Amino acid sequence: MTTPPAPLRFPPQAPTLEAGRWLLRPFSTADVPALRAYLTDPAVTSQTNYDIRSPRDVEMLVQYYTHAYSRHTDIRWAIVSNDDPSSLVGSCGLSSINERHRRAEIGYDLAPDHWGKGIATEAVTRVLKFAFEELGLNRIEATVMSGNEAAERVLTRLGFQREGVLRQYKVSRGIARDYTLFSLLRDEWLAAHAGTPDPEPATRGAS
Repeated sequence: MTTPPAPLRFPPQAPTLEAGRWLLRPFSTADVPALRAYLTDPAVTSQTNYDIRSPRDVEMLVQYYTHAYSRHTDIRWAIVSNDDPSSLVGSCGLSSINERHRRAEIGYDLAPDHWGKGIATEAVTRVLKFAFEELGLNRIEATVMSGNEAAERVLTRLGFQREGVLRQYKVSRGIARDYTLFSLLRDEWLAAHAGTPDPEPATRGAS
């Protein structure tokens, strides 16, 4: 008889993670204005699946982020500066967490003023460490809207493998769009990060 895998190791509360220059903390209602400002920017929406039509849409999104962790299906962090934890610059997290198959999908976005500064790479690296080494996942997937070359570069830099194109995979603002599927396995992550020191401190409890 095959031994079932051990349960995923969810902390009692969504943790706050340190990621180099940045802090990944749980969302709060105070983040709504900053999140709305960049999620309604055409530079962001043209390459993502967001469809923000009213201020209420953003409020509901933040409410979802703040409650999803208790269901162990999604974790979304606000990316803020270590020097100013109230200054939201983007978000990063895991969705569609599947305990049986030990996989999840990673997603991330940034305000345009913060593009090209390595923030996404730092944030995604820390979330991957949490996912593989702390939570216990085996596979992380990412689906990127065709044409979003910046998002693809982040994934390729971090060792993700391109698996193929998912044709008309998601309907975004009324249009069925193609997405490219990427994946990274736990063994690949561990092999690439063997001997890498942990950040100090690696994780903070949520307030």
